[in-house]
Amino acid sequence: MNVTPTRAWWRVVLVAVVALGIVFAAVAAYAAKDKEPVRRIVSGTTEPQNSPGQSLILQQVVIDPGAKLPEHFHEGTQLATIKAGVLTYNVGSATVTKSITRQVYAATVPVCR
Repeated sequence: MNVTPTRAWWRVVLVAVVALGIVFAAVAAYAAKDKEPVRRIVSGTTEPQNSPGQSLILQQVVIDPGAKLPEHFHEGTQLATIKAGVLTYNVGSATVTKSITRQVYAATVPVCR
């Protein structure tokens, strides 16, 4: 088989581009696998003087679309504002759905998901 140098050069470039594409795809898949579905940005924490033993935490919580969180509960009152999307959670056997709001809503019972 007689291959001219120009054709051989393009074959090498093609193999290199395909190999780089595979490497980039693998790196992207690995990075996406390790990404946490919930991210918290804590803005402040304090213990209110009029509520001994209680904590007051101000934080932004970002939940990826379609994320499934393990069942858990929150003690006390939770205040939230939905900035984008829809949040669906369970309280006991009831399902609650909240969408974008301009008002803060409070959950005063343990919230399970």
